Amino acid sequence: MTLTNKGSARLFKKSSLTVALSSAILASFSFQGVAAEDDEITKIERVQVTGSRIRSAEAMSSAPIQVVDSAAIDASGSLNIQDLLLENPAFGTPAISRTNSNFNTASAGVATVDLRNLGSNRTLVLVNGRRYVSGVPGSSAVDLNTIPSQFIERVEIMTGGASSVYGSDAVAGVVNFVLKDDFEGIEFEGQYGESSEGDDESRQFNFTSGLSSSDGKGHAMFHLGYSDQGAVFSRDRDRSAVDQFSGIFFEDDPVANPGSVFDAVSPFLSSFPPQGRFSAGDETFTFNDANTLQNSFSTNGGDGVAANGFNRSGVRTIAIPTEHYLFASNGSYELSEKHSFFYEGTYAATTTVSELELFPLTVATKI
Repeated sequence: MTLTNKGSARLFKKSSLTVALSSAILASFSFQGVAAEDDEITKIERVQVTGSRIRSAEAMSSAPIQVVDSAAIDASGSLNIQDLLLENPAFGTPAISRTNSNFNTASAGVATVDLRNLGSNRTLVLVNGRRYVSGVPGSSAVDLNTIPSQFIERVEIMTGGASSVYGSDAVAGVVNFVLKDDFEGIEFEGQYGESSEGDDESRQFNFTSGLSSSDGKGHAMFHLGYSDQGAVFSRDRDRSAVDQFSGIFFEDDPVANPGSVFDAVSPFLSSFPPQGRFSAGDETFTFNDANTLQNSFSTNGGDGVAANGFNRSGVRTIAIPTEHYLFASNGSYELSEKHSFFYEGTYAATTTVSELELFPLTVATKI
């Protein structure tokens, strides 16, 4: 911003944004009289605006709000809105997602959000400002798989605690999904992708339509969606193909060397093979892959003995396959200037398959 002293102040704009300064704001600036010729220019190095009359819903809020609009959602190409939200540093590691629910029996493949790692039960999820049905048995956590990304107009994220308004389930904050209500026409989307390793195939197909009544008082939208995300197995990644143990190891003499180091031991195989193990006295036996009797186990080898335990990572899943069907619809009609009605409906069906090792079995025999 450059100000000239030629009898009157002239404001030169350096951007396309027009800024209106009222007389009250101009009066707050203090100008010192400087003897200058007409062609001399005085440059202001800094102008600090302590107030603004530009209207903003976020600025008027009593709590900080972040907004993710539909353009950002479309540009991300995410099959699930959870993938996009996790790029925001305000969100912590979700309690349940497709990549960490392999051991869950009732919530495999569910997608939740967790503000600041305070727990999914403390992050309130709303749809159009209203509470949404839970997607996890015995919990208030919402499954984001049931919210169609193509239906979302914007996502409002209140990163400050709102327990005084919404209760204890909003201690971490509130995530409000505002759905579109004025879409007209027909939209079809298709997407396919896979990882650089040739797995984790993903495909989705979405059909969305909207129409309005001739008098403009009524509106309805419909959405049909299908998505299929393939599996990623631990055995297909070098870093996770073999069981390992990571932890803190103390020096050989903790008194003389009180320090500790964080290290990983690989392989660190299990002594509980899926075929079971049998103890007789002080010895333990099992049948190996060749169906021959094997005496004792070695989790990580040593003393001339190779590691001969069971590699659990060979059958575990990093990302579980998830197939998802979704139907959603909403509509409204204005009965009069003061009366109107609306409806919202969603149907979601998800199929997941988890794969992991069998539960261990051991039989002890006293001799």
